[in-house]
Amino acid sequence: MNAENRRQIDWGLRAATGPTAVSLRLQQPGPVTIGRRSSHALQLNDPAVSRDHARLTFRPADGGFDPHAGDWVLDDLGSIHGTWLNGVRLKPERQYPVRPGDLLMIGPWTLLVVDRGRSVRPGTTLATVMDSDLLGTVVGPLESPAEQTISAQGLRLLLQCSEGIHAARTESEVIEAALDAATAGTGFARVAFVRPATDDDRFEVVAIRGEALKTGATPQFSGALLREAAGGAPARLSRAMTGVTDVRGAASPETVTALCVPMMAGSTLIGFIYFDRPLPDLPEKTAATNIGEFPLALARLAAMGMANLMRIDIEQRQVRVEAELHAATEAQRWLLPQRRGEAGPFTYVGETRPGPYVCGDFFDAIPLASDRLAMVFGEVVGKGGPVSVLMSASQGYLHAVLQARGDPTLALAGTNRLYCSRISHSRLLKLWVGVFDARENVLTYAVAGPVRAMIISADGACALLATGDTRPVGVDPDVECPARSVPLEPGMRTLILSDGFLEQRARQPEGGPDEEPPSTRDDEQPSPFGITRVQDCLRGLPAGADEVAALFTALEQYAGTPGFDDDATAVIVRW
Repeated sequence: MNAENRRQIDWGLRAATGPTAVSLRLQQPGPVTIGRRSSHALQLNDPAVSRDHARLTFRPADGGFDPHAGDWVLDDLGSIHGTWLNGVRLKPERQYPVRPGDLLMIGPWTLLVVDRGRSVRPGTTLATVMDSDLLGTVVGPLESPAEQTISAQGLRLLLQCSEGIHAARTESEVIEAALDAATAGTGFARVAFVRPATDDDRFEVVAIRGEALKTGATPQFSGALLREAAGGAPARLSRAMTGVTDVRGAASPETVTALCVPMMAGSTLIGFIYFDRPLPDLPEKTAATNIGEFPLALARLAAMGMANLMRIDIEQRQVRVEAELHAATEAQRWLLPQRRGEAGPFTYVGETRPGPYVCGDFFDAIPLASDRLAMVFGEVVGKGGPVSVLMSASQGYLHAVLQARGDPTLALAGTNRLYCSRISHSRLLKLWVGVFDARENVLTYAVAGPVRAMIISADGACALLATGDTRPVGVDPDVECPARSVPLEPGMRTLILSDGFLEQRARQPEGGPDEEPPSTRDDEQPSPFGITRVQDCLRGLPAGADEVAALFTALEQYAGTPGFDDDATAVIVRW
């Protein structure tokens, strides 16, 4: 990897438009959450923003946490008014990769994804001219006469531009086609495509056309005009032209010297077409076109072309993510044991329900003899395809070691040494390894994590198994995870649960568009499902019931959705 590719990813969010300024650094690995609650990394107080609105998570490109490789992914958390990326509304709880230059719209804010180590976008960023206070200068909305129509020449140019936009494969090709038509079809000496930068007085000039460039002077743009058009409606700048007559010889007390037409992808502002410096010797019909329907139609046409390209780009990003997630999920499914199995006097039922991402939950049942069963339960910390690979490798290694040695302490210690020697420290593994022995009537287990496991007695009482102060696999190659033992009594069973199961929270209903401004209740996080609800669910079950199925039914009812926030895994072993 060359030095350029190794440059550390340092991205942030800054408000391009919105009621308040926003500047937030995206801290790896995240998550960076967005919503009305004060507990979020980015709190946006507006009724159009949900309490828990969206989330950004860093996804490393390799199996470890490498700050020089990877990308940030965005998902909507089921918000009422939606999360928009480059004018495209995101489907809830699905990951979408983001890039510097992307526009993220949440409520009234449009947030620009910026690379803090580089300029916002390739191009030129210029300071605007603060000219709204100059004598004789008027900035306001553009109101075209109702009876005005586009000339035959303007229609021909729009058709030519439409053909160019239809054939365009990149954003720059759309911009070039629009500016060519704007230059040929209006009476303005200069036409530019500009975008808002993150500073109020600076805008990025993406492309520019016109005779004024031949002088070599630095182009100037009206800050007041750009701010007026940032509201989403076309704007015009007029100046009193003392001693100047129009094409009919009449005195012209005010002349439009600049237009700014916003380009919108839905409700997301993606840029402006800026027209200025009208030529003084144009015929009346062409001069009327300067401030008529032609610039507006041209901007709408170009905006539709760019919005279509952005939509295709978002869909392609999602297709790549979905393909990766599908492959990783299939690998997980192939390696997990059957949901229900037997080994001598022991029976087990285990189930994993995937969350919105590929995570690292796994379990395995390894018969050791006619009266012994090894059970492995692990959670690789992290999300994405690399985690699935680590999950598969960990499961295979543990299966082989337990079959050969049958010792939970040796299996756990060997896995820890492997992680510490081969795998980045950001990829940790929480692990529970137990051996059920019917001959000795004892469960011997070792834990690195911890992982929540409990013994359920015949009368339904639950007791958590001790874990001690153990660190996850991958932290310290010399860490000791001593074996612990508990007696196996008739009618007892062991239940092991993942963090995703126990920490699932209920979904709060959001208010409608007329909801009152956020109050202190917005900071009240719903409690996790937790051990107490697990115990309550198990106590009410009839004899012989499928306890794992019942637990997942209770979890779905509590969450209010069959889609969980994280992978949820539950395993029960009976004897």
